[in-house]
Amino acid sequence: LGYTQPNTHQPMAANGRGRPRGGGAPKPNLPANPFGTEPEPVPAQAPAPKSGAKKRGGRANAAPARTYAESRDFSLPSTLVQWAHSPEGIELIQGAAVGIGEVTFDDARRDRIVLHGDLPEEVDRAALLVESVLERRIKLQQRLAIKDKLDQERGKVQDELDRGLRVEFKVDPKFMGMVVGAKGSRIRMVQERCRIDRVVVDREACVVRIVGSDPVEVRKARNLLEVKEEIVAAPDDRARRVLIGKGGKNIQDVQKRSGAVSIDVDHDEGVVRILGTASAAAAAKVLVESLVSHLDEMDAATDELENLRWEIERLDTAWGEDNFYSRVPAGGSPFG
Repeated sequence: LGYTQPNTHQPMAANGRGRPRGGGAPKPNLPANPFGTEPEPVPAQAPAPKSGAKKRGGRANAAPARTYAESRDFSLPSTLVQWAHSPEGIELIQGAAVGIGEVTFDDARRDRIVLHGDLPEEVDRAALLVESVLERRIKLQQRLAIKDKLDQERGKVQDELDRGLRVEFKVDPKFMGMVVGAKGSRIRMVQERCRIDRVVVDREACVVRIVGSDPVEVRKARNLLEVKEEIVAAPDDRARRVLIGKGGKNIQDVQKRSGAVSIDVDHDEGVVRILGTASAAAAAKVLVESLVSHLDEMDAATDELENLRWEIERLDTAWGEDNFYSRVPAGGSPFG
């Protein structure tokens, strides 16, 4: 084919028919076309970013703006993929990659980021910084995951406590052996009698915990296991003697009725000590207080009776029910 240099002052029309489009100099960066078609524009080259150029804060760019001599791939742990593509993750990763050209995020492979730069030492340094950021984030996520799990467990425990599916109670260290029983005999007894999941004895904290699926059964187990000491004041010696009764009859009767383990009258301190399960000790306390109250009522009734007798005698004297003149023989005279 023959080639003729076209008139640079009259470029060919886009339809190739050779009609001039007008005079004037050719457009810059548009080379002459021997085939008579409109020259295609040459894309302008973007200026190469300087080392350490400012990144796109909070935005993920999928491809570098230009070709770099060095690059380094990072494979993200699965737990960090979503975070790395968030505005926070992008900003932190880009901010850590100091001194390089760009950081790109691969949309096709979301678990991959690439560092781009002109010098290997710059890319290596940025890689160390980005690795440090990722390691810190992994540790933070691990702590957050543990905290979330702990919060969930706490919420579950509190919910079951509110519903009565879990109970715990403090035990006086001196009564721990009584609660557990010989070789755990009382624990086994409660597990056999009650439909519960487990009994946990924390000897260091002196706490017993009961877990089950039925609040009624859990409460029943607690009543069988919990040991309490109740103290009733009995400062009057006579009251203490009445409480004991002849041969200890009254105390034995209270113990039998309540189911208390022991009832001890302490004459030195003037108190009655009751020991037993929570319900038994509470019942024994009511009975002992009732005896003391009854004794006080009897004392008050005795005093009132004496006062009544004195009043009757006074009335008899005042109205002559018991004087000499009231004793007149039949048909006689009071003066003889």
